[in-house]
Amino acid sequence: MSVDNFSSELIKRIQTAQLRAALAVNQAVITLYWQIGKLILEREEQEEWDDEAISKLSQDLTRRFPSTVSFSPKNLKYMKRMAAAYPEKKLVQHALAYLPWEHNQSLLRKLDSQTQRIWYVRKAVEYGWSHNMLEIHIESNRIARETQIDFDFEPTLPPDGSDLSRQLIQNQHSVNLIKLQEIAKEDNLKQALVNHIGHFLLSLKVGFALVGSQYRFDVGGGEFFADLIYYHVKLQRYVVIAIETTKFKPEFVGKMNFLVNVVNDRLAGEKDEPTVGMILCKSKSKTVAEYTLGSLKSSIGVATYDQAKGLPPHLDNGLPTAQQLEEQLAIATQEFES
Repeated sequence: MSVDNFSSELIKRIQTAQLRAALAVNQAVITLYWQIGKLILEREEQEEWDDEAISKLSQDLTRRFPSTVSFSPKNLKYMKRMAAAYPEKKLVQHALAYLPWEHNQSLLRKLDSQTQRIWYVRKAVEYGWSHNMLEIHIESNRIARETQIDFDFEPTLPPDGSDLSRQLIQNQHSVNLIKLQEIAKEDNLKQALVNHIGHFLLSLKVGFALVGSQYRFDVGGGEFFADLIYYHVKLQRYVVIAIETTKFKPEFVGKMNFLVNVVNDRLAGEKDEPTVGMILCKSKSKTVAEYTLGSLKSSIGVATYDQAKGLPPHLDNGLPTAQQLEEQLAIATQEFES
């Protein structure tokens, strides 16, 4: 076999593998959207939901997953329509999931018959129709011109190099799902770190009492959350903890300063000492622990203490050192990844 023929063979194998991978991710996307739609339908049966509720849900999901474009009110309504149109998950996974989301939206928008939708799915996959070509065939009522109509769907890959193949590989919704999976992994790691640090602080038996996890504050019309808030009985002050799964960034200090001041203002009483903040960062290569100390007398009086200098003497006996915290973060991360 010549080098040219060998290269062509390898290119074909790589393209096929790439298409199979893209199709697998697309199947996960379409199944996820169907599941979301089903959950919305179930909630609507329990409560009276209107467009305002859908908009609020869209805002919540977009706020949590800002890097995606999948959760607009329009998309959420299409997800609901999909779940209503196809009650069986198996049908979604073994037929509709072979087409990108835009194709499925057109099927829902332009056809009322499930049987006809499945026929167009079959033809779109068989001939590799793009989204625009699918709409053209639906609008021209191609199904009426077929002499032999087969409604059975046999899963297969669309033709190599077809418009459908390219759209599957370049599908933005598939990219969004990968981002969601990455976010979910980070969320799971963060929760593992929160749980471990929480247990560690209580195990010290030096006066930590849990006030709340993911403690919510409404400030200026916005929502802000503290990963952990403790009250230190012996030190008579609140302790706010922020846990990040990325490398340390200067803006983390500003965010902690804000939370420290909010706790001083909203939770601390006249007899309480200034609130302490802990910033704990666990990236792939490094662990960093920082302390911040607020002042009840000033809304912006926050300083960051250098690890090398250690904590002030009046806090040294009640709080773990930065080194201890870093060691615990490393232990928690190792347990999570094992």
